[in-house]
Amino acid sequence: MPTTLDATQYLQQNGVLFVPGKASNAGGVATSALEMSQNSERLSWTFEEVDQKLQGIMVNIYHNIDAASKKYGMEGNYVSSGAKTQLIRRLRSSPQQITILICAQRDL
Repeated sequence: MPTTLDATQYLQQNGVLFVPGKASNAGGVATSALEMSQNSERLSWTFEEVDQKLQGIMVNIYHNIDAASKKYGMEGNYVSSGAKTQLIRRLRSSPQQITILICAQRDL
């Protein structure tokens, strides 16, 4: 959800996990990409299989923005420009997540 800078800082100062919209919105986009992949290969995955794949994608995104926040000296600040930069770099390097990148670029 969009917030003002003051609201974002308040959330961060009070220990609320707050990530860039690109990361938080990736779940829906990734699910659509998984569905397109499943359809194009004429596969039928169970709910559990889709959920497992989606969880892997989301955990990977979190690990990337967490590592970036540490790399740029802003540990725990997941909305920093460093974390966003790392997220976009990672998405661009992953052919499996190209749909996420296309949607994420709308926010740039």
